Amino acid sequence: MLCDICKKNQAQISYRQVAGGQETILHLCPSCMANMGLLGGGILAGALFGEGHTPQVQRRCPGCGSTFEQIAEKGKLGCAQCYDFFGEDVARMVGKIHGNLTHQGKIPHSAHLAPRQDRSAELAALKEEMQAAVESQNFERAAVLRDQIRALEQPECARGEGEQ
Repeated sequence: MLCDICKKNQAQISYRQVAGGQETILHLCPSCMANMGLLGGGILAGALFGEGHTPQVQRRCPGCGSTFEQIAEKGKLGCAQCYDFFGEDVARMVGKIHGNLTHQGKIPHSAHLAPRQDRSAELAALKEEMQAAVESQNFERAAVLRDQIRALEQPECARGEGEQ
């Protein structure tokens, strides 16, 4: 039977992979196994090529053919599939460079705009509620709402929120 990947060479190995409850079986030739990074030496390589012969295998991205060594040298991934194919290696490399995998930078300058939009909606709701309280002659409730509205209408620096 022919290799499921290249469709040229004779398949010598049936590779069974179970991922997410899905089982897939690939019939592969040795060169496609090497290109996919499935031959890392050890028992499988010894069985295929004889004892003492361990081929040098570099895993290649199925999308663009880049090796991790090429990616590390250039500092750029070759294609979108590289993120999935070399995910753990890239994470390890980023961890070595930056010391951490989570971003710990500053807050974007636009971050202060979102609360202002929320505040305007809250102000409108409070004003509407205050108007209803006045119409129903619930003046104590209207006074509390008036104070809340004034507090929200004050500039940020007067309330002490604008400091970071």
